[in-house]
Amino acid sequence: MLASAAGDLDKTLTNRAHALSDGYHIEDELKYVGAVLRKNGDKTTSKQLLSRQRVRPQEAQKQLAFLPYLKEVTDRIGRLLEKQYNIETR
Repeated sequence: MLASAAGDLDKTLTNRAHALSDGYHIEDELKYVGAVLRKNGDKTTSKQLLSRQRVRPQEAQKQLAFLPYLKEVTDRIGRLLEKQYNIETR
């Protein structure tokens, strides 16, 4: 395997581990990824994998609210929730 492809594989598996693991299990998952890579002939250490933590910007997750229809009221409440609280209405 080419060196650049191996580096891409390391990054891919590390990013996948960060995306799928919670804070409690990430270190174990990265150690496992490192062990598998070493068994396949890679020279990457688990310290290098730990240092490759991808930093994502914190995205505010939109909440969803279902409002019953009340003439002239539902739209106003929906706009207020969207602007001030980032809550989508349906």
